[in-house]
Amino acid sequence: GWTVDIYEAQSVLGGAARLIPEYRLAHRVLDDEIKRIVDNDRVKVFFKMKADDFAALSQQYDSVVLALGEPEPRRLGIIGEQYCVPFMEYLTNPSRFKGMKICVTGGGEVALDCAMTAKKNGADAVEMFVRRRQTDMRIMARDQAALAELGIKVRELSSVIKINPDGAKFNLYVVNIRINEEGKAEALDGSDYRLSGYDVVIQAL
Repeated sequence: GWTVDIYEAQSVLGGAARLIPEYRLAHRVLDDEIKRIVDNDRVKVFFKMKADDFAALSQQYDSVVLALGEPEPRRLGIIGEQYCVPFMEYLTNPSRFKGMKICVTGGGEVALDCAMTAKKNGADAVEMFVRRRQTDMRIMARDQAALAELGIKVRELSSVIKINPDGAKFNLYVVNIRINEEGKAEALDGSDYRLSGYDVVIQAL
């Protein structure tokens, strides 16, 4: 029964859900869901408006809800991180990033979207570097099957610790991971190795 004003910085609602590829989330479905919510005389949407004066908003409204999502990826904290392409930048315009060998760091649904998009855009080899076991990835069984069907390689129990440019390509320095008794992922000393020839490294944590 409350009246709700929505302030949206973009010209359309949907946020990060619009970055999910069409083959995983049909945009018509997203649009229908949004329409169902906002076609209500108690809901008003203000587009292209950034609500950054929270003191003023708190005086104007009974309650203020911040639902900003996660616009920035978590940092890897490694040497050469500046050579990574953030997932939002990649998914917003994947055709900008051409390459035959793609690295994706991360094992969740965002990483899945990046990896599948890269493969569908013509990459010969797409590799996902996942700190946990492949069976621990936070994706559905059907998505696991899609990875296998598309030939995307999941390098489970591995973590990129350094990125080094090599001409127009990149070398990756990788360490093996083990899951300790507490269920936490930790690097195995002396297990690091180098992989070469990557055209694009996508940060998708």
